[in-house]
Amino acid sequence: MENQFDVRSILLENQYNVRARLMKNQFHVRSRLMENQFDLSSRLLENQFHVCSRLMENQFDVRYSLMENQFDIDGEPVCGTCDMHSRLMENQFDVRSRFI
Repeated sequence: MENQFDVRSILLENQYNVRARLMKNQFHVRSRLMENQFDLSSRLLENQFHVCSRLMENQFDVRYSLMENQFDIDGEPVCGTCDMHSRLMENQFDVRSRFI
C-alpha cells in the first residue's frame, strides 16, 4: 500500500514536471514566433518605405531632367518659336528649382 502510494506520488510529480516544461517551452516558442513576426513586419515596413522614397526620388529626378532638357545651354527653350512659351517654361523651371 505504501509502495503504491509512493509510485503514484512519483508519477504525479513527474506528470506535473512534464506539463510545466511543456508549458514553459510552449511559452518560449510563442514568444520567439511573436518576436520573429514583429522583426519581419518592421523589416517589411522599412523596405516599403525605402522603395517608396526611392521611387519618389527617381520620379523627381526624371521630371527635373525632362525640365532641364527642354532648355538648351543658353536657357532658351528648345523650340524657340514662342515668347509666351519661353516665359512660362522659365517660370515653371524657377518654381521647381526653388523646391530642390
